[in-house]
Parts: sequence; C-alpha cells; structure tokens
Amino acid sequence: MADVRVTYDETANAAYVHLTDPQIRTKSSRMYPCDPVGVDGMINLDFDEQGRLIGIEVLAASSKLPQYLLKSSERPDAGGDDLAEQGVARAASRAEQRGSQGSVA
Repeated sequence: MADVRVTYDETANAAYVHLTDPQIRTKSSRMYPCDPVGVDGMINLDFDEQGRLIGIEVLAASSKLPQYLLKSSERPDAGGDDLAEQGVARAASRAEQRGSQGSVA
C-alpha cells in the first residue's frame, strides 16, 4: 500500500492530500471546485496537464478530516510545497470573499 502525503495549514484550516510521487514536482494546470450543498467547507480537485488527478484540497479541514490525520500531517511551510502553497493561498482568498459577502454595508 502506498503512503499518501497530507499537508495541513492550521492557520488557513486547509489540508492538501497529495496523489503524486513525492520525488516528482507536479504543477496543477486545472482546478475543479466542489462545493457540495449541506457541507460546510469546500473541496478542490487539482489536475495535471494530462487530466490526471494529482491532489485534493480540503478547506475547513478540521471539521472534514479525522484529527489523527491532521496531527500527523506535514506543515506546508516546512518544505516549500508548490501545490500546498497554492491551496493555502486559495483558502485565504475564499475566506476573505466569504467574509465580505456576509457583511452588509
């Protein structure tokens, strides 16, 4: 059984499940957002240029993923991980958007 690498940014509350060989740097060329009705949070699927699923980003991760998985995950700031950093940036942007949508001027 292959090990699955997971990174988690506690500040952004975003996790990234890597589905690629950790020795090979893979860039996401397309992201498909999934915002299922009735689920507080968002899941994004990242695909490479050949259309293969390379990673899954989970926002509001602390309420979606088991705590043991988050506690044992890597921190994205520890390794300069491009995919995880992209995910954290998207999470921060969405949090800002949701916050501004909820405020009434």
